[in-house]
This record gives sequence, structure tokens and C-alpha cells, in this order.
Amino acid sequence: MPGELQRRAAEFRQELLRLERGAASDMVRAYGASWQRVEQRVTALWQEVTALREAGEMVAPDRLVLLDRYLRLQDEITAELRRFGQYADQSVAATQLQAVNMAQQHAPRLISAVASDAEIAGLEQFIDFAHAPRGAVEALVGFARGNTPLGRLLDGLPGQVNGSVRDTLIAGLALGQNPRDTADQVRRAFGTGLARALTISRTETLRAYREATRLEYQANDDILEGWEWSAACDRRTCVTCWALHGRVYKLSRQMPAHPNCRCSMIPMLKKAYRGNYEPTPGAVLFQRADPAVRRAVLGPAAFAEYERGRVRIEDFVTWRRSREWGVTVQRASLGTALNRAGNNTAGGG
Repeated sequence: MPGELQRRAAEFRQELLRLERGAASDMVRAYGASWQRVEQRVTALWQEVTALREAGEMVAPDRLVLLDRYLRLQDEITAELRRFGQYADQSVAATQLQAVNMAQQHAPRLISAVASDAEIAGLEQFIDFAHAPRGAVEALVGFARGNTPLGRLLDGLPGQVNGSVRDTLIAGLALGQNPRDTADQVRRAFGTGLARALTISRTETLRAYREATRLEYQANDDILEGWEWSAACDRRTCVTCWALHGRVYKLSRQMPAHPNCRCSMIPMLKKAYRGNYEPTPGAVLFQRADPAVRRAVLGPAAFAEYERGRVRIEDFVTWRRSREWGVTVQRASLGTALNRAGNNTAGGG
């Protein structure tokens, strides 16, 4: 990737991730406050169970679910998670709005950077950068709300967490665990909701940013022919994003990124404007990368097969189609990648 564009793309990526991390910190604090209230109920429940044991009464798992305090605990967890879900809903929408506004600022600057690297002097001076219709951009905000896939995920948190907490409590009771140990395990079970909410928040913030970026590019289709997949190309970049780095897609194509993906879309000028520039495929950059980086990205087994020439990084790219979420990319298993590589070799012979 050329110099000025590389610098700006990295700068904008970090700015976006700072926005997402700030939202995540707020969500962690809100979830922590919810947990502290639930923890009081867990302690009260365990004190009741302990008192029954000390009185010589049998406290079997089926007896636990009949305890009034256990039922109240479930109600408290549901109430806390619904409260958190409402907070997360508003938080994601607010962060999406900031991400969309950020994309509208970044897109013209990225187009200018491409022009600079292509040595098209003053392109931004004789081209009036267009913006996407406001209505289309605003539609990206608040995707978490109402009867949407994201809204249903947030609404489903109480049931998922309640089930995990129930199983943890029953297991702790059956094993006669120390109350502190059980409370710690319950905290981790309760935390599954936070982990899921954070993934949702990051994924949807980045989705809104990328889609707003694409709409900005689409509004400038007089000078742009598409967008290029741009990955960080470091040891934290997954193999699928390494493989997709440098690929060019039409402006009508949404970015099929996986959850938590850090990749960005950079503008591809039409041939008449970009001169001799063509993107370097991620597979080429991966081949040039330090072996330690390649091993970290692939893992020991896949790295060994790659070094033997039995598999390419492109063989790990799998497309997943969902009615609710559309097309996303994910990593194929090593076995699937090897089968693909074998078929490609056989077809080529």
C-alpha cells in the first residue's frame, strides 16, 4: 500500500478503535455495577443454603430451584440484564452515530491520499467530493433497536446468562464448593453476557463505519471504481484477512467482515486516475513476512503445511451466509483448506 494512504488508513483505523474502546469501557463499567447488585443476591442465596446445611437439612439440586431466594435471584438477573440491554442498545446507537460521522470525514481524505500517492496533483481541487444521502446514512444508526438481528441478540442476553448461572449454582451445590469459589464462577457465567455485548458493540460500530464509508465512495463513483480490502497485516491479523488484503470489490458490494474484524475499506480510483498503481495481494505480503509472524497467524499445524507448500492462505477463506447478517468471512479448518488446495492442484494439472 502506498505511503500517504497507508499512513492515513492506519491513523483512521486507530481513531475508530479508540472510539470503540471508549464505548467498551463504558459498557464494562455499567455491567460491573449490575454484577455488584447480583453478587449481593448470590451471597444471600448461599447464606441460606449454608444455614440449611448447618441445620442438618438436605439441600439437593432440585431443592435449590424451589428456594424463594433462588427464584428472586433469577428475577434480579433478568432485570439487571434487561437494564443493561437498554443501556447497550443506546450505547451502540450513539457509538454508531459517531462512527458514521467519522466515516464521512475520513472518506474524502482517503480519496485525497490515493490521489496523492498516484501523483494526481490537486485532484481534490477540481473534484467536488460528494456525500451520501443523509437518509441512507442515518439508516445505519440505531440498527440495534427494534426487531433487528442485533436487537434480538441483546434481548436474548437474560435467558443465556440465566442458564449459565443456574448450571453454575447447581454444580457448586452438588460439589459442596466454597461459597467464594461458587460466587467467582457465577461472576464468570454472568460475564458471558458482557463478552457477547462487547462483540456486538464492536462489530456493529465497525459495520456502520464501513457501510457509511462505502456510501461515501459510492457517491463519488465518477472517480472511484471500487474499494480495496485493507488489513493491518500483522501477527494479530487473522489468516482470512491476510488473504483478502488487496482484493478490490465493486462499490455496490458491502464488506463481508467477520465479528471483531479490524480491516478497513480504502478507495480504488478508476484506471484513468490511478496510473500504474495496483494493490499488492495479501498472499504476497504474507510470503514476505517474518516466519514468526506467519506461525503466529496460522498456528503450528497450519504453518507447517504452509511451509511445505501444501496449502495457501487463500484456502482458509470461507464465506458464511446468513439471512439476518448477510455474508461474512470466517476461517476454514486446516482439513478443509488442505482439501481445497488438493482440488486446486488437481484442477490445475
